[in-house]
Order: sequence, then structure tokens, then C-alpha cells
Amino acid sequence: MTPVEANKNLNFEKLYKTGPQFSNVDIHGGGLLFGVVYKECLKFNSDSTVTITYQVIDSFWQMENESEKIEKEIFNSKFEFTDRGYIRFSVNGKNYYGSICFNNPETIAFHVYEKSRDFDNYYGIVYELEK
Repeated sequence: MTPVEANKNLNFEKLYKTGPQFSNVDIHGGGLLFGVVYKECLKFNSDSTVTITYQVIDSFWQMENESEKIEKEIFNSKFEFTDRGYIRFSVNGKNYYGSICFNNPETIAFHVYEKSRDFDNYYGIVYELEK
């Protein structure tokens, strides 16, 4: 199977979600754990746009209503299929490059590259179609 064939399985207007992630984790005064547990959500639209939102699951001693701020964040971008059939888009300073998984068409895997003045950050992230 190729990415071109796999990406024919892309579901439009439905959510793909990551597993739980932990935001802005820190430990303060005497060992109090701070942070927000959330899932990142992608929605591909038939007009070649992609939307990223966040679903908060839980929080620990959050400061400044962080969970409410995270849930209100919405990022939109145009996505495209490359010549090789991969899905590519850039949003919020991050460049995503990935594909529907060949053996699991409800899963999308991305390589993410984030460049700033001070560092380059590379990582992988996986989304599953919401059931």
C-alpha cells in the first residue's frame, strides 16, 4: 500500500484525537503537581482545511484558568496531499507531515517539526478516529 492509497481513507468532518497528553507540567512548593491533561483533536474538512482543537480531560492545581484557555484554542490551516500522497499542513508554528496508517485506516501518524529562534523540535504524534 502507498500513502496515496491509504489517504483515500481520510474521513472528512470527523474528529481524530490523540491519546492523553500533559500540558505545562511543573512541580511547585513542596511537590504540588501543576498541569492540564488533554487530547489534541484534528478535523479535516472537504474544503482542504484542517482544524485543531483541544479536549481537556483533567487538571492539577492549574493557574490562571489554563484548562479553559486550552479548550478555547482553535487553529485552522489549509492541508494538501504531497506528490507522494502524504498529508502536509502547517499551523501555529508546527509543520505536520504524515499519512493514514496502512494497516489501521482509523489512525493517522505525523512527523511534526517546530522551529523557533532558540531550538528545533521534532516529534511524532498519532491520532485515532473518534468512535
